Amino acid sequence: MLHRGAASSTLQRSCSTGYFRQHSKLKADCRLFDKRWRVSAASKQSDRGLSEHEREVLRKAVLATAVCCAFASNVGAARADSQNWVPRRHHRHIGERFTDTWADSIVEIEQATSSRVRELERQLEQERKRADSEAGKRREAEQKFKLLSLQQKSVRPADDDAWLSVRVAGADLTGPLSFLLLFGGIYAAWSSSTAAKARQQQGRWVYDRGLGGKKVWVPYKTGAAGSSDLPQQLSDAAFEDLASTAAGLAAQQRKKEQPYQPPEWWQAPMSFAADDATRAAAQQQASALLSRIEQAKNRGEDYRLADIALLRRTCQAGGGVTVDARTVGGRDAIYKAAVDAAVRRCLEPSSVDEADLADSAPLQFVAGVAQDLQIADERAVSMACNWVAGHCRARIVEAYTAAKKGDDVLCATALAQLSSLLQGMPVLEAGSSQVALIADELKGWADAETLQRLHAMAKQLVEPQQQQLVSSMLGSSS
Repeated sequence: MLHRGAASSTLQRSCSTGYFRQHSKLKADCRLFDKRWRVSAASKQSDRGLSEHEREVLRKAVLATAVCCAFASNVGAARADSQNWVPRRHHRHIGERFTDTWADSIVEIEQATSSRVRELERQLEQERKRADSEAGKRREAEQKFKLLSLQQKSVRPADDDAWLSVRVAGADLTGPLSFLLLFGGIYAAWSSSTAAKARQQQGRWVYDRGLGGKKVWVPYKTGAAGSSDLPQQLSDAAFEDLASTAAGLAAQQRKKEQPYQPPEWWQAPMSFAADDATRAAAQQQASALLSRIEQAKNRGEDYRLADIALLRRTCQAGGGVTVDARTVGGRDAIYKAAVDAAVRRCLEPSSVDEADLADSAPLQFVAGVAQDLQIADERAVSMACNWVAGHCRARIVEAYTAAKKGDDVLCATALAQLSSLLQGMPVLEAGSSQVALIADELKGWADAETLQRLHAMAKQLVEPQQQQLVSSMLGSSS
């Protein structure tokens, strides 16, 4: 620590040195100004005097110099004894001093603290034991009270339970009789559940494509003896094979009972004569084409019309070989793609080339694909009629909408497409169920005036041999 007198003298010396330096600088400036003024005055003529402005500047300079000198000479000594000097940091702990017994003091403080903590812990443990003992006493009292209540309930007058007891020759049979009743109820419930399980039909979950892939429960058909013909575990592929076999057997049975006669417009496909080697090679190539078509659908792609046409050519060149689709739904989907291509060929000939139909007429191509996929004539004819009827309804609705808006060009285009479809694929008849459905639907929402206009335009645009059929679709008898 610095001495107080030394600090005061040092601070006074520092202040005096600062003022002295400032005073010396002012005196040097004054001497420099006087020297310059004398040199300037000597260079001028001796008889020339100072002007008023120069005298004023000189007077102000002399006055400023005098003020600065007076201020520098009158500065007193610096007063550094107003407060004690303290260091910049930790000045609060300067007065503290370590004693010889500082370690003992720390030990005493720690011992006092630990003893206080032990005392508090002991008090806390005593409070916990007292609370536990009180809780135990309370639980014991509650148990005694419950036991006493049960004993009081069990000791009841005999008259109170007389209506619940059964006595035979002075003996109480209430317990055994209750046991027998309980056993009888359990046996009755078990018997009813067993009978319900026996009555429940066995079956399996399947995905119905007709319902958009919805999962439905199909019970097994049991015989007279109650045994199922189907195994307990059956995969989807085996179920599809079994369904295909059942459909084939059902079709054969119907053919034996009453052979189906296809309509006159159904054109049987033509095939070329071929030897065994050619048929075997064509069979192998056709099976490979069918697998490629089915795999494309599994990848989420549409059936390629070129592959279906190539399959038709291969089967035709091989002497009428056929292929077996893996599923009935896949087989029908391929056939529908062929029918749709034939319909589009009739509606818009530029959208489908003749080569895409295996260089054959639309109906011949459809019948050939049905034969290649081993689809029965009855089912193939029904699917073709329904598909054509759907497109006919779409053309009639389009023509009606255009006639309602007054667009005669669009109406004439729709009627022309309808005529082309009926001419290229004459699969509908005036009295068929498909035509009746189209007429009934139009009667539900179409107005008579627009239908009359549409009927008049149809007479001008539709071929004469098709006018009666179109009139039936429009709900007109003429």
